Amino acid sequence: MQDVCCLQRGFSLGYHSPSTDVQVLDITDHAYEHRGVVFKTLNGLCKSSGVLVGIPIIPSIKNLAFVASGGFGEIFKGHTEDGDLVAIKTIRFFTKQDNPEGQKSFRTEILLYRQVRHRHILPLIGITDPEFSRSSAQMVIPWKANGNLLEYVKRVESPPLTVNRLKILVGVCSALCYLHSHVPVVVHGDLKCANVLVDDDGTPLLADFGLSTVRYHGASLSSAQNAGTLRWMAPELLTGNPPKISRETDAWSFGMLALEIFTGQSPYSDKCDYNVTLSRAQGELPKRPSGHHIVQLGLNQELWTQLRQLWSFSPEKRPKFTDLAPILDRLEARWSPPSPTPTPQKYIVSSH
Repeated sequence: MQDVCCLQRGFSLGYHSPSTDVQVLDITDHAYEHRGVVFKTLNGLCKSSGVLVGIPIIPSIKNLAFVASGGFGEIFKGHTEDGDLVAIKTIRFFTKQDNPEGQKSFRTEILLYRQVRHRHILPLIGITDPEFSRSSAQMVIPWKANGNLLEYVKRVESPPLTVNRLKILVGVCSALCYLHSHVPVVVHGDLKCANVLVDDDGTPLLADFGLSTVRYHGASLSSAQNAGTLRWMAPELLTGNPPKISRETDAWSFGMLALEIFTGQSPYSDKCDYNVTLSRAQGELPKRPSGHHIVQLGLNQELWTQLRQLWSFSPEKRPKFTDLAPILDRLEARWSPPSPTPTPQKYIVSSH
C-alpha cells in the first residue's frame, strides 16, 4: 500500500515516474484490494496530463509486415528488440481537437487492459506512443499464429481429430468471470469467435478490448460507440441511445459465440442484417442446429437450454458467468470425442 500512497502523492503534486506506475500495477497483482485505488489514480493522471502512463513503451519494432486492415485500423506483425514476434494493432481515431473525449476513453481502456491478468486473456505487452501523436494508438500484443477461434477449428479439425469446443467455452467463461469480478468491473462488449485467439497449445485467449466499458463505483468511464457486431449483440443494444454494454449484454453475446463455434457459422447465418434486426424486434431467436453430429460435438439439450436462457429478452434473467461456469465444467468433464466413422472395407467375392 506504500507504493499506492506514493503514487497518489505524486499525482497530487503534479509529477510522476512512468517506471513507478508500471511497478505499482505489477505490485497490485498481489494486493487485489488496492487495484481500484491504483486504477482511479492513474486514470486521473492520464486525463490531466494527456499522456498514457503506467504502460510499457515499445518504441522500436523491427521487420514490420502488414497483416490485415479494417474499419478500426490495421494489424501488423514484427519483432521487438529482444526478438519476440508480436502483433501491432493500430486503432485509428480523430485528432485531439476533433475527438478529445474519444482519446480519453481509449486511454482508460488501455490502462485497464494493462491491469487484467488471466491465463485466458491475451496480455498487453505495451504501446508504441504514449501521446498518440499520430492520431492513432498502437497496441503491442503477442503474435498468435493459430489465428482466431473459427480459423483454428477449421484448420486443425479433420477426422478423427475433434476440437473440444466445451473446453474452449470453459476457458472463455473463466476469463469473463474474472473480468466481471475485476476491480473496476470490465465488460468486454464484443464477444465473438473472431475476438478469441488461440495459443500454440490450443488455449483460447480473449482479445480485443477496444469496445470495453469500464465502470468504477457505478460511473461509466468510457462508452462504446459501436457496441459489438449486429449478429452477436443483445437486443437492448439496438435500442439504446447511446448503447450501454453490460455484464448482461456479454452474457447474450457469449451464447451467440457458443452457437458460432458449434456450427462454424455466424448467428442467423440464413438472414441478411436487415432481417436479423426484424427477427430481433419480433422476438425470434436462432434455431437449434439439427443433426446428430452437432450433439456429438457437445451441443446437447442441456447446453441448448443454457443458451436459450442467455438469450432472454429480459437482461436480468440471463445467467451470470459464475453460475454458468460449473455447468460448463460438468458438461466438459462428461464429453468424449465422437468415434471416427469406420472406413468401409472392400470385399472380393471369389468365383470358386
